[in-house]
Amino acid sequence: MSQINIFALFVMLMMTSACSSKQASVAAPAATELPAPANFVGTFVTSDYARREQGYDWTAVNIKAQANGQYAINIYSRADRKRQTCQYQGLAKMQDNHTLIAPLTNTAVQMTLTLTNNMLSIWVDSDKPDDRFALMWYCSGGGSLAGEYQGLDDADN
Repeated sequence: MSQINIFALFVMLMMTSACSSKQASVAAPAATELPAPANFVGTFVTSDYARREQGYDWTAVNIKAQANGQYAINIYSRADRKRQTCQYQGLAKMQDNHTLIAPLTNTAVQMTLTLTNNMLSIWVDSDKPDDRFALMWYCSGGGSLAGEYQGLDDADN
């Protein structure tokens, strides 16, 4: 009987310790921090803007927020010393926190604007190689809206 009592006591101790032991805390998975939405509002210019006093041609992108959640896009080249060579005006919608999509005239192709570290990139996202020429339609002399545009500080404007 004593062996049974000892065995029963052992089983009860094991059950008690299993029930009363601290449960391993399972931490909730850390939320992946998504980057904050880019602030598209502002003016962005090509690198030749810094040499505008020497007569270099430059292009600017001005983006303004609209009441309906869209963005007004105005892309233009210098017109102070030269005849304007590029011009685009349209509305864009946000695709994700760092990407705007804008329709292009006379084509199903869309212009993609991506903002990273105050650098705006403009291109056509398409599998068709010839679609890249769609951004040339808005410029004369072989120019294109495609490219990199640096954010312009108010003091530079």
